[in-house]
Amino acid sequence: MNKKDNLHICNDCNNFSLIYKKSVYNFDKTDLGICFFNQEIIKKDKSCKFYKLRAKKLKTVTLEHIDAVIEDIKELEKIFYNADC
Repeated sequence: MNKKDNLHICNDCNNFSLIYKKSVYNFDKTDLGICFFNQEIIKKDKSCKFYKLRAKKLKTVTLEHIDAVIEDIKELEKIFYNADC
């Protein structure tokens, strides 16, 4: 294996979903996961040539979004304080 191949592990892949184990009070992570591309159960440390980076979730806030939130807050203030303005 090349040094470059070791950089992409399945845990960071978009096609990988971790398997959880049910315990008494919560769900615990395991070292196994499902590869949706190969349709098989694999260890999270494995790497393959079908690696696809997870999409980053970027949220943009514009002035229009802020104005909409301010209007919603004003409406909630009217409801909570019984103002008929």
